[in-house]
Amino acid sequence: MNPQAQKYYPQLDSLRAVAVLMVMFSHFLAGGPWGEYGVRLFFVLSGFLITSIILSHKENMKTTGASATLVARNFYIRRSLRLFPIYYLALSIYLLLAIVSRKEMGGVVDDWLWHFSYLTNVLVFIRREWVGPLSPYWSLAVEEQFYIGWFWLVLLVPRSRLPVVIVLVILSAVLFRLAAILDGINHYADVLLPACMDTLAAGALLAVATHACYQDDFAQVRAWFRGNAGRLRWVVLWCWVLLVLSSFGLDKDNPLRRLATNSLSSIVFVYLVYRCYQGFDGPIGRLLSRPRLIALGRFSYGVYVYHMLVLLVYRDYLSRWIPGIIDVTRALVMQKLIDFLIPMLLTLTVAYLSWVYIERPFLRIKNRYSEGLGSV
Repeated sequence: MNPQAQKYYPQLDSLRAVAVLMVMFSHFLAGGPWGEYGVRLFFVLSGFLITSIILSHKENMKTTGASATLVARNFYIRRSLRLFPIYYLALSIYLLLAIVSRKEMGGVVDDWLWHFSYLTNVLVFIRREWVGPLSPYWSLAVEEQFYIGWFWLVLLVPRSRLPVVIVLVILSAVLFRLAAILDGINHYADVLLPACMDTLAAGALLAVATHACYQDDFAQVRAWFRGNAGRLRWVVLWCWVLLVLSSFGLDKDNPLRRLATNSLSSIVFVYLVYRCYQGFDGPIGRLLSRPRLIALGRFSYGVYVYHMLVLLVYRDYLSRWIPGIIDVTRALVMQKLIDFLIPMLLTLTVAYLSWVYIERPFLRIKNRYSEGLGSV
């Protein structure tokens, strides 16, 4: 069992918190690309953490002799216990509200099978439009599709060839987006799994570069990065500048933006994940080490799952119980601030209660399915 892989990195939880706060800021208040940035950061984190876990399982199989079937069964059961309970709970609430209120809610009554099958991203692509409050679930669909196939790729590809395969996956994702642009496919193709694989695989490549089983293979690479840390920071800074310019300066259908956004965000966010893995020091390190930010990162999945549902319930039902606030604060900025702060606080409260009373009990069940696994 790999001790390094078992170590806890609290700043990665803080990075999750930052990502979900970006999503809420975009959806509740400001719009713009911040929610997209948050999702891409989640993708890099997922690629890094899941690949690290699978590599540890793979190494553990060599010492325990556990079969691939046993490891796969326990891996998927544990993923399901982590992700399914509140995802299907939220979908069921959406469905119930739509039936009772007779509101469309993104067509959840007619399209429930797409969402329950983790195919929201495919539905968005086919419809060429977002699906109301369930639109953020496209990224959850992408991640679930990623987990299903990526486990077997990492497990079955020989250790020496895995880095090359991951690099090819990254290049394939860029080529997929380029082909979609050249063929005139609608920009919703960007929510399909192949279009997101460079971001996910970039995190996976970082996992390979930092995992103990590749320590000797990447020793020279790590030494080069340490020796050129200053230059790399400038590269990342310029990538961030270009990312912001591509997001604010170009419209969504601009082919340059479609081609560049994932690639630029992959570079920036891989750097951030790596620095949090190492541990930021200084003011940034102190910020990312704050207990409340770390705690928010632990239940950030619930925040993401519930945030649009809470916003919908607040706007359609709860806001009428706060009479006079909007009348008293007539300034538009104050109205927007109230409409941001109240749903945000409600979302954090719901997500925390969900974490305590729903998610953590299911996480305790995960311990029954650890046989044959490495770091869990």
